[in-house]
Amino acid sequence: MPGSDSNLVQPSVLPKRAHISSLPKELLLKVFTELYIFSSELESDSDPDSDYLSKPTTFPYCVARVCKKWLEIIRSVPHFATRIVIFVDKPVSLNELQDIFSDSGSLLIKVFVIREDYAAREDPLEGDRVADVMQAIAPNFTRCQVLVFDLLHNSSLPPMTQFSGRAPELRTLRMKSRNYESTQRPHPSNPKAFICPSLQFLDLNGGSFIEALRIPKWIDSMCMLSKKNLAITNLTTGDVQDVDLRDLMTAISRMGHLTSLKLSHVELDHHSCLVRRPPPLFVQNLEFEGLNHDVMTGFFAGYENRIDVSNFHLRGCQLGPVRCLRSWHLALEGIAAEEDVTIFISKWDGFGLQIIDCPAVHNNVLQLLSRTQRSTNSLYCPTLRQLRLSPFPLVTVQAVKDMVIARRAKSDEFEVGSSKHRPLPMYGISMSGAGPPLSLEDSVWFHENLEVFVWDVPPPQPDSPILEADCSQWDFSQVSNSLYRL
Repeated sequence: MPGSDSNLVQPSVLPKRAHISSLPKELLLKVFTELYIFSSELESDSDPDSDYLSKPTTFPYCVARVCKKWLEIIRSVPHFATRIVIFVDKPVSLNELQDIFSDSGSLLIKVFVIREDYAAREDPLEGDRVADVMQAIAPNFTRCQVLVFDLLHNSSLPPMTQFSGRAPELRTLRMKSRNYESTQRPHPSNPKAFICPSLQFLDLNGGSFIEALRIPKWIDSMCMLSKKNLAITNLTTGDVQDVDLRDLMTAISRMGHLTSLKLSHVELDHHSCLVRRPPPLFVQNLEFEGLNHDVMTGFFAGYENRIDVSNFHLRGCQLGPVRCLRSWHLALEGIAAEEDVTIFISKWDGFGLQIIDCPAVHNNVLQLLSRTQRSTNSLYCPTLRQLRLSPFPLVTVQAVKDMVIARRAKSDEFEVGSSKHRPLPMYGISMSGAGPPLSLEDSVWFHENLEVFVWDVPPPQPDSPILEADCSQWDFSQVSNSLYRL
């Protein structure tokens, strides 16, 4: 209609829709910096999480993949490139890797050689890709603070003898694989010196650890450093036929003070430990996982520790004979039913005892802790004050009470301060998981006789009710099959 155009809104006055590329660089830099700080706070040098790093939301890759402009901004700030994540389950471009390393300039870097997908059983290309990656890492190795290889195959791990020179700021070195196959690699004739004066977190495949021992000055460079943490996984005679358990313990002793030592699935010849004791260790916390009877026998036959042990944790191990063992806390977890835990516990003394998922545990442990040793006229584990059992289906309430009463009675036989061997009464007991119910009367008794008491047993599940009309008790034996024919 004539004149109607004057009533229409002109397209030119409509607000333009902002595009992501229209945000000013200064604003984006502030946002990216906050993301960088937040992401850095989530990192743990002691235990880098490969599963977290493989997520597409990891900085800076979550930002760099949005658009070219954001990628250019990320690459313009060297600090944003100090965490380098390389996936070896996809093709690797050496030129691109070299560009990524150059983006960080001369700053210290954290390098993670991992996989996006660990579900595959085999990857025949993994080793070749790791070899290509090493060409980019080698010239930048002296800048590394953290270096992690978390691969599928242990045969894909780079030889430790490829590392040389001085890495003054290297704090974390991790060489692990999800799968393990026994393999031997030739020894290099003249490996170069490798010096790591700041190395605190060392988590190595067993073969990699033995390779490192052959590098000149490697152990000596970190001997005086405090707060070191060492973990060795999958070390067998099939990997290193010229190394036995005594050699391993001697090497650990040479490393000096260790805050923690973890040995997992180590199977080495133990006989030399029975003949000649290795040098003493300087280890504050020990954790053993999946060690067999022979290794446990050899270790404790030669075991001597020059510092007080805070925690000793055995998980899924067979139990060998022990002469004497002291630690503030002892944890037995997943010990098989055929193992007699009472023999092992009878040689230990300390403040806290924790037994988790050990099917052979019943009143036998409580009866042991209630008895007096003839040789010392004192209780077994005389300084024990805290006990935790979980679960405890074969333990009776009365056995727990008898243990508390016996230990208090024996302690009362000694005057306070009369002897340093005076046994101590129980301070706290924690029982959780499947176990017998506790009456109100017994609960009151335990709370009156202990400073700390927990009895956390889930309530029994009620049986499913049988309703009158649910057909569960009907007799269909006389019903003709013809009723079910179509």
